[in-house]
Amino acid sequence: RALLRVVQASDQDHEWYPTTENQIDAIREDILKKQQESRSYYEQGKIRLSVIDVGAGDGRMLMKLTDGERYAIEKSTVLINAMDPSIAIIGTDFHAQTLVDKKVSVVVSNPPYSEYEIWAEKIITEANAALVYLIMPTRWSENQRIKDALALRKAEPTVIGSYDYLEADRVARAKVDIVCIELGSLGYRGESYSDTDPFDIWFDKAFPLNAPETEVTRWVKRQ
Repeated sequence: RALLRVVQASDQDHEWYPTTENQIDAIREDILKKQQESRSYYEQGKIRLSVIDVGAGDGRMLMKLTDGERYAIEKSTVLINAMDPSIAIIGTDFHAQTLVDKKVSVVVSNPPYSEYEIWAEKIITEANAALVYLIMPTRWSENQRIKDALALRKAEPTVIGSYDYLEADRVARAKVDIVCIELGSLGYRGESYSDTDPFDIWFDKAFPLNAPETEVTRWVKRQ
């Protein structure tokens, strides 16, 4: 709560709702279960997968979710300075980033609720990962943008828990679901395999079929 007050005083709030311990525990337990099912683990109870946290806050979720590679996209310099040195900052403005070229095992995000559907759509369509975990308002399941993104990735979402923020660091009446989206599978040594290629989806959006062909599009197609 003290850190939250500093963030607010610095005008770097950006609707940061710190992820609660029970939410992080739920994601961690689900990853452990999927590791065991895929035989993708090094030792019992340990997670060494690569993880990107989009809107990582102070990095608390990354620190608890994995002992492997930790990557963060975060805008607030106050929160970045509060992160553990093991966390690599790979971007600050999420809207200016692409996830297609950042291959990891897991992507997690607790997005700002005023634009959660925009974040969710982008993460689902671009994530180059086996697993995605999103913390979203319970109304997410009726959102057409999210439905369309899931259809593009041929993925089925699973709610692994529902929570509120009545006793959180930042109290709110919001009720949220933790949604797991399996985009692929975990390999034996932590490699991830996506069932659909996020680059193809990105390319089709960036260069629609009815758009005139250019030297750039011809070069990209040849690669």
